[in-house]
Amino acid sequence: MGELRGAGGRLVVMMVEYFDEESLRDFLLNRQKEYNGVLQAFDVPPGGKASVVRAFKSGALTTIEHRTGWAHVANRRLPLVDRCATFDGNAGASRLVELQ
Repeated sequence: MGELRGAGGRLVVMMVEYFDEESLRDFLLNRQKEYNGVLQAFDVPPGGKASVVRAFKSGALTTIEHRTGWAHVANRRLPLVDRCATFDGNAGASRLVELQ
């Protein structure tokens, strides 16, 4: 979870949640929520480890980064948040990969 100041100094809280089928159903049907976010589906990646490429653009500068998780996403001995971690997880849960 992170916080930042939006327009007019308003505090904006950002958070990431991971859902299995049961917790997604609970989120959609039962939990009170604000309707401002992104809901993404997840497929098991090639190689079995979570991997994300993200790009930022600010003016003339574009930054591209790639992170891959250390854990296999199918390893049910670990919590889902650790298996899917890339940019949003603990720093030690993934590694920065050089783009070729």
